This record gives sequence, structure tokens and C-alpha cells, in this order.
Amino acid sequence: MNADAQFLNDFQTATLPFEQWTHAAHIRMAYLVCRSSNTFEEALLKIRQGIQHFNGLHVAKLTVGFHETMTQLWTTIVWNATKKCDSSVSNSNDFLEQNRYLLDSSLWKQYYSPALMFSADAKRSFVSPDLKSIQT
Repeated sequence: MNADAQFLNDFQTATLPFEQWTHAAHIRMAYLVCRSSNTFEEALLKIRQGIQHFNGLHVAKLTVGFHETMTQLWTTIVWNATKKCDSSVSNSNDFLEQNRYLLDSSLWKQYYSPALMFSADAKRSFVSPDLKSIQT
């Protein structure tokens, strides 16, 4: 099993150590799911369910928990980056190297004010950006 398949398996089975569930790991997982999905909606569903499953098995360690708007925003950003990749990108390391801006966990601030992003509504269900729109 290659490194990406092993990582995705470890995430999906929640055997990935919680301490390794970093922002970069979220982006890596999202890339792998987007790359193997036929539609944005399929990717979003798999990513949402995967994060909720992983979080559910590590609930005692969570400080924030699942956030619907953050999940949809990052899935959109990663989906768009995945679709723009050239043929030289064959794994998540190549993807991250060509899209280093995705490693900036504050990128969401280009699209959302903190007040909106951290609202109860945004955590529970998707709310549209209030600073800059984003489309798939």
C-alpha cells in the first residue's frame, strides 16, 4: 500500500493518531478524496462523513469539533485546486508542494469574518461567505 492509501486508510479507520490530525492532514485527506470523487457533492459528503466519524472516535480529545461551514469552504478550495493540477501531480506530497498556500490555516479569513465563521449557525450548517465569494 502506498503512503497516500495508507494515510487515507488510517484516517478512515480512525487509527491515525489524533495528534497527527493537523490542518495539513485535513488538506491531504481532502485532496485524496477530491481526486477520487466524480463530483464536488460526492467529495463533500465523503469528507464530511469521514471527519464526523474520526471526530466521533476521538471525542474526548476534541477542542472544537465538526464545523459545517469550515468543512464546505475547505472542500471547495481543495476541490478547485485539485481540478487545476497538472499531470505531474501524482500524490498528496506533490499536491501540497504545488499548492503551499493551502497549508495556511487562516486562509478562511479571506472569505469570512470571524464573527460569522464562529457563529452557531455556521458551525451547524453552511453559511455563505460575507467577505469574498467562492465557487466550485
